[in-house]
Amino acid sequence: MHLRDHRSHPNHSSGTFKSGLGGNWISDQIRLLFSQSQPPVPLTPHYLIASKRPVDAGAAAQATMRSFAISPHASFRRLQEERVLTEFKESCVQIWNAAAYGGSNLSANIDTAKNLPGRAFEMPDGWSNVFGIERYRAAEGLFDETAAVTVSRSWRHICAKALTSYRMAHKQQLQKQKRYQAWCKLP
Repeated sequence: MHLRDHRSHPNHSSGTFKSGLGGNWISDQIRLLFSQSQPPVPLTPHYLIASKRPVDAGAAAQATMRSFAISPHASFRRLQEERVLTEFKESCVQIWNAAAYGGSNLSANIDTAKNLPGRAFEMPDGWSNVFGIERYRAAEGLFDETAAVTVSRSWRHICAKALTSYRMAHKQQLQKQKRYQAWCKLP
């Protein structure tokens, strides 16, 4: 029996691989944009909505929320929010057309984007709005760090939040590790 190296497969490219980092980064940029908007853009996932009524752009949503005997896990909500963000990315997010607008000149691109028509987007709860410059800012930070949406919080706060998030995501593994360490200390 002859075994082939997996790298010699004709569909395998040794120089590239698929990664969700760019998409995750854009999702985080959209979350920041939504939270910093005045008023903040609601990010309510589909599964929480029982029914909704149409409203004018920018008006508060008129939705009836579902109730659950046992609340779904926070990770499920995050997954469902990501579905909404993916819909937003696919229908609204766009990058500058550098050749047509202003090249790499950020201020020229912003001025041009302000004059372009916006794109409407409706959230699952019925809230809707027309997005203009925001839809460019969400992805442009991948190519120009000065265009990225930032948070004005301290690094200490960001690190603490990241550590808490890690602990929550790896809670079972950390508990097993603590039990094993305690077992090793037994006489």
